[in-house]
Amino acid sequence: ISMEMLVWADYIFGMTAGHCYTLESLWAEGMAPPQLLSPTHEDIADPIGGALADYRTCAAQILACLKARLPEFLEA
Repeated sequence: ISMEMLVWADYIFGMTAGHCYTLESLWAEGMAPPQLLSPTHEDIADPIGGALADYRTCAAQILACLKARLPEFLEA
């Protein structure tokens, strides 16, 4: 991700609290505050290096979180 992309984004989501912490350390004027993708503030396990099933589970979790957050996007 680039600083240009971070400043341009209306929303910045991380899959884990660690991702959000890293993004917060890059904060710049005009940047949306990073937040967890999960509306219940739970980490989504990063599947990197895992089996195909891990990636599918992660994709399903991301989709469920996006569907849950959709009303927030529509209200903005």
